[in-house]
Amino acid sequence: MYHRDMHTLLSRLFVVLYLVFLVPHDVFAWRKWEHVNPADLEVRLVADQPEIVAGETGTFTLILRNRTDKPVSIDFATGQRWDLAVYHGNVQIWQLSNGLQWIESPHSISVRPGEPEIVKMSWTSIDRVGMPLPQDVYRAQALVMCSPRHLVSNKCQFRLLPPKNTGQGVTRVPVGKHFEIVLPRFLDGVEVDWRPDYDYNDNRVSEIEYRKTAKETIWTLRADRPGHVNLHMYGFVPFREQMRSKERRSYRIEVFLNE
Repeated sequence: MYHRDMHTLLSRLFVVLYLVFLVPHDVFAWRKWEHVNPADLEVRLVADQPEIVAGETGTFTLILRNRTDKPVSIDFATGQRWDLAVYHGNVQIWQLSNGLQWIESPHSISVRPGEPEIVKMSWTSIDRVGMPLPQDVYRAQALVMCSPRHLVSNKCQFRLLPPKNTGQGVTRVPVGKHFEIVLPRFLDGVEVDWRPDYDYNDNRVSEIEYRKTAKETIWTLRADRPGHVNLHMYGFVPFREQMRSKERRSYRIEVFLNE
């Protein structure tokens, strides 16, 4: 009985050691048939304009950086080398290569250490009928269309803005004090509702109330913690689509301790 149990234990131990040390997997080895070790290349996408006016064109920079001390060769099966996709939420809404075809033309490029490959790509923020897309946060991702498997970049974030975007300077407020943001009630003769948004707040500023007069909308806020806050007020037409504001007004709020 003892020998049988010991034999079973040794058999299981052998299987574990075989899986850990002899069977290649993603933790210990990359698949040689891929030709390019993903660890050898940094594939990074950057939004050249982190904020784009809805309906206009934004550009993106794809950077391939060699992490090794030797040239890295990338093989392509067709004339297509790069691709770009744009996402709203978790839904892909656009891809550069959609509806396009490339002829078969195997070739390769070499990325040398200290000489990154830099590619510019663009996207116009309109829908299928040419209207500006809703104002919101979007993400873009690039692909290196190498063979036999593509390399994928990070997803970079950017925001679509209203047609009009104005800055309103700096407001300095001591901790614990209330302050007001005064906005027009009407834009181009049309009444709008203003809604706040922040790049980063972290409980430094809190909203207390807002009220309307004949010509103005007045937001009352309170300074709660020291630091700076970038506050954006978006003007929406009531009962219209809430992701297509007419204007954005931006404020930098600096909260300081009373001395």
